[in-house]
Amino acid sequence: MALAADWPSTLADLRRRVASHLRGWDPADIEDCAQDAALRVVRAVEREGWPRNPNGLFTVIARRAAIDFIRVRRRRPRHERLDENLEIADTEALRRSLSDVHEEMQAKALRVLHYFHSRQARCEPLARARAEGLDLKSFAERSGQSHGAVLQQWSRCMRRLFESIRRGELHWPWPVDYA
Repeated sequence: MALAADWPSTLADLRRRVASHLRGWDPADIEDCAQDAALRVVRAVEREGWPRNPNGLFTVIARRAAIDFIRVRRRRPRHERLDENLEIADTEALRRSLSDVHEEMQAKALRVLHYFHSRQARCEPLARARAEGLDLKSFAERSGQSHGAVLQQWSRCMRRLFESIRRGELHWPWPVDYA
């Protein structure tokens, strides 16, 4: 295979192309993405042979590898390493604080449920599912609707709720982002 003859320059070229798509990213991330692009080049050459225009192949593969890399990172954010010596203080004050947060969340969920029950009956099943911790995708599967349709319906419901809060029709003692 002709690919092996000039592999270091091919890899450097792929690294440069990937880096142009991932400007500002960590060099280790760029290297990971470049390695993925190199693997894609090898598979493409093995599958279809050396192309007449390797420049076009490298451009397309580097762009697609960078896009896939960005998508994966957005879905699965990188987590920081945990400090092994970190201790979590389990004090009575912390438990009380967590209990207060839980009560506040329950109060918000009940207030939303009551609002939808009394004014927006179409939104009540969605609000009930959300209050019970069910995500919208699972709700869509259970109700036989498409996930997109459920997302749009929930968005409309939330807009109605925010508009009622903004107009003062619903007392809401906590800050709300109306954007």
